[in-house]
Order: sequence, then C-alpha cells, then structure tokens
Amino acid sequence: MSSTKSESEREKIELISQPKNLDIAFEVYEKFSGILKELQEKFWIQIRGMIEEKRRESPAEFDGWSSPRPQGSISKNYFSVGLEPENPKAKEYCYLSFGQEKLENNNFRLRYGIFCNCNPIPEKARPRYEELRIHLEKHGFRKGEGFIGKKALDEDLYEILRALSRDDDTRLSSLVGELIDLFKDTRSKMDALNGAFA
Repeated sequence: MSSTKSESEREKIELISQPKNLDIAFEVYEKFSGILKELQEKFWIQIRGMIEEKRRESPAEFDGWSSPRPQGSISKNYFSVGLEPENPKAKEYCYLSFGQEKLENNNFRLRYGIFCNCNPIPEKARPRYEELRIHLEKHGFRKGEGFIGKKALDEDLYEILRALSRDDDTRLSSLVGELIDLFKDTRSKMDALNGAFA
C-alpha cells in the first residue's frame, strides 16, 4: 500500500516538474500556501472562540482563568492557545496549552497538556508539581519540553484542516471538549501548584 502511494506521488512530482508545467506548478504553490495559511488562521480562531464560549457558558467553573491572546506565529515552529490564571501570584505558573510544533515536512504536530513556565522547579513547589505530574502520567500524558504532561494527537494539523475546509467542525468540537475535560480534571492541582510558586 505504501509503495503504491509513494509511486503515485513520484509520478505526480515527475509530471509537475516537467519544464512545460513549471509555471503552473509555481502558481499553484503560491495560491496553495496562501489558502493553507487562511485555513490555519481559521482553525486557531475557531479553537480559541470555542474555548471562550465554554467559559461564557460556565463562568463559575473558569473563575480566575482566561484564554489569553495566542502565543507565537502560525507559520513558525510554535503556536498555542489555552487557559491561564488571570492574576497569577507569581511570575512562575502552570497552565493549559494546546499548540503546534513544526515538522520537517513543513506540516505541524498538534499537542496539548499542562505547561509550566518555571525551570527548575523550586523545592517549595516540588511536592505539588510531582502530584500533578503523576496524575497526568496516569492519564497517558508525558513530561517534556516544559510540559508537566503532554499528549500528541494522532492527526497532524493538515489532516484536521482538510476536514475544516469541508466545513466539518466535528473534530474541533471534540478537541475543545478534550481540552476542557483536562482543565476541569486538573484545575484544583494547577491552582495548588500555582499557589506554591507564590
């Protein structure tokens, strides 16, 4: 199956790279990259909008937490949205993060979890940090790259964008549901850890 797919891709590349087709190939590439960027922007705007909608629906559950402006750039290596404490008592804190990491093929891996902007963890906060880390680990989240625990999605960003281009936002709703469930499950432990940083 994979050999058939690679053979098909090779045939397409050979066809496109023929001198007589180069002008068309460059034109398609330029337009495609613009469309892709628009879809990417639409994806992240919708994700953040859905998170905000959940906050409006249940203000008590999200009291003291907000969805700040996205961090990073959609065309660069890193971009994320999430939920952060509105008035952290210290500059170090943990928060819910959902974002992208650029892959070698210019596609993006999507991952979410609980991120901590403090390294190393001070001794006074270590017990609360470990409590949250162990809890996340039991649910399949793995520590790494600033995350107390994170998961990568099975789909890459472009797979989800294909669905989004067909106005199918079912997967987006499912993703936001997973994020909100993680927030509710870890809220008390995040609050405890953030309090320990103060």
